[in-house]
Amino acid sequence: MSYLPNSSSSGEIPRDYLDYKGFFRSLYDFKFNSLITTKIIKVLYALVTVLYSIGALAFFVILLSKGIIVGIIVIPLLYIIYLAFARVSFEILIVLFRIAEDVRRIANRPPSRTE
Repeated sequence: MSYLPNSSSSGEIPRDYLDYKGFFRSLYDFKFNSLITTKIIKVLYALVTVLYSIGALAFFVILLSKGIIVGIIVIPLLYIIYLAFARVSFEILIVLFRIAEDVRRIANRPPSRTE
């Protein structure tokens, strides 16, 4: 049984593994051959979601305690807008990194002979 990512039962090492490094090896890769953003994007999004939720809840409670009823509508609406903007921003970031990885794979591919 192999613990390599995307490994096959034939025993050969997949090409993806040659580019794969763990988080800490990627963190100390000073040539920037391995990127950590694609590895930590889920954690960053979860952190942003928690922080936005805590902030929205705090503002909601503060506005209600001061008697500002508009907060009932405005805070949840702003929360959804900011969370959607954060999600789209992270998706754009991950797409850019995946494009970079694909371009690097294409550039490293051996030239094919067409006759």
